Amino acid sequence: MRNGDKFESYTPTGIYGSRLRSLKALDTTRISRAQQQALQDYCQRNGINVYVGVVELVQDKKDPDLMHTWTGWLEGVPTWLPQAEFLVFNKRLGQDEYETISVPWDEAVAICAIT
Repeated sequence: MRNGDKFESYTPTGIYGSRLRSLKALDTTRISRAQQQALQDYCQRNGINVYVGVVELVQDKKDPDLMHTWTGWLEGVPTWLPQAEFLVFNKRLGQDEYETISVPWDEAVAICAIT
């Protein structure tokens, strides 16, 4: 936005801020899905035994206009993780039973030394 002779960054607040963050989350998800398949195909062609994660969306419980991005990791599965707002850790406990915890991405990086 213009402020005198300069332009300054503007970040909307309130409902418009929520909508902008949700649009960014939708865009991130769309791009991730397109890249995921290409990367998975590349790994398969080159004998790289890894699952290429994908970014998914989840609606904010407190603000239904706000969407968040998340990606997941299942213990024991080599995974290339895309960056998202949240990382969901999954541990298989039985045939259809999992222990799951969701952590903000920055906290997961700090705890797990993800690079």
